[in-house]
Amino acid sequence: MWLIEPEGFSLPSKHTTLAVLTAGATVRALGVRGGSLRAATLLAGAGIGASRVYLGVHWPTDVIAGWLFAEGWLRVTHG
Repeated sequence: MWLIEPEGFSLPSKHTTLAVLTAGATVRALGVRGGSLRAATLLAGAGIGASRVYLGVHWPTDVIAGWLFAEGWLRVTHG
């Protein structure tokens, strides 16, 4: 049962993707690298992703796909 009616496609989760991209870009802009960068993106993805699954608007695979897409994009753009 959905808590709210979903609209459109759900794969990947746009909320999770944008949260990870924003966290990754912000941490990178502040000059943080290595484990802290991964921790920030992981926490952002996990927090937003968990809320999307809890609300019933995404499956866990949608959230994982969004996180992986954002991580890949961050690696391509930041090396």
